[in-house]
Amino acid sequence: MRKPTLFAVLVLAGILCSLVSPAFANVKPHGLFTDNMVLQQGRKVPVWGTADEGEKITVEFAGQTVCTTARSGKWMVWLKPLKSGGPFTMTISGKLEKGRAKRYSKSIIKSVLVGEVWICSGQSNMQWSMKMCATPDDVYSAAKDPQLRLVTIPRAAKDKPLDGIPDFDGWIPAWQECGPDSLPDFSAVAYYFGKHLRAALKVPVGLISSNVGGTPAEAWTCRGVLEKQFPDILANHEQAKKAYPENLAKFNKAIEAMKKQGKEIPPQMKRGLPDPAASMQRPCGLYNAMIAPLVPYAIQGAIWYQGESNASRAYQYRTLFPAMIKCWRDHWQQGNFPFLFVQLAPFRAIVTEPVESDWAELREAQLLTSQKVPNTA
Repeated sequence: MRKPTLFAVLVLAGILCSLVSPAFANVKPHGLFTDNMVLQQGRKVPVWGTADEGEKITVEFAGQTVCTTARSGKWMVWLKPLKSGGPFTMTISGKLEKGRAKRYSKSIIKSVLVGEVWICSGQSNMQWSMKMCATPDDVYSAAKDPQLRLVTIPRAAKDKPLDGIPDFDGWIPAWQECGPDSLPDFSAVAYYFGKHLRAALKVPVGLISSNVGGTPAEAWTCRGVLEKQFPDILANHEQAKKAYPENLAKFNKAIEAMKKQGKEIPPQMKRGLPDPAASMQRPCGLYNAMIAPLVPYAIQGAIWYQGESNASRAYQYRTLFPAMIKCWRDHWQQGNFPFLFVQLAPFRAIVTEPVESDWAELREAQLLTSQKVPNTA
């Protein structure tokens, strides 16, 4: 009988070890669950992510232990209502057994606070960063607050709702403590809102900044609502996409004619003709990429600062804006959570005689929303 070679022995040993030794499984929490995050107090808190089919998931947090099994690559557990405080540590463990093979993984999320969580959304009004404000250095020096946490969602538009937060150009969002390093690029309106909440409530506050300048409300609204209530918005977008090749050809022809004539190309034309199919303004696009991935992260409410991009259709905003709010509330399934917004600032030239004003009409639409939609202000 031939003796086994050393190579055969090593191969067999490797096979046996793989059957019993631990290895990392594929359990992964959703992108909002990072170090320094804030969880909502006083309501059930979902924790979710991805894992291998059949993997056993255990989440441990603040004295609670909750288990589930991954199905179709996804898992979710619910923590019982939490009291404000922290910092805490969250441990997410995965265990996968197939025959004699066992695989383990563990994710530890540190410095977790429990308090108030708010979504901060809209267009350039909300996107406007602290570094663009007057005398920002004076603010930075006094802004350090470990109990105020900030996270900014990558700006993107998609044609279908995303399950997870997108990673574009290496921008991976992560919660940060408020301070001189994290504040300059963060929303100024959101920061001051959070600062006042901290002073009034004396609990941790988490701000999720999700906004894009120059965008209309329909870009932040789910397709189902637009199909049912605003089919003309979708129809106009489809028409614009079909007409784009012809319009682009005309645009390029005009550019060439100006060059031949020695004329200077206007700055807005140098940027080219935007493709409606890829536009950040397209219907549903921002909802799909920047709101849907956040659901159902437990929140207290939302603040909103937008309207300029809908001023030309101000009367439509009377129904479009309430429909957008309802869309968010329906998908979050947290009831009529507070939805606060700012009327458009009257920064246009003051006129002495009455004139037609789309700005005033849009402000009226916002006022009517606060009067007719529950729990808005």
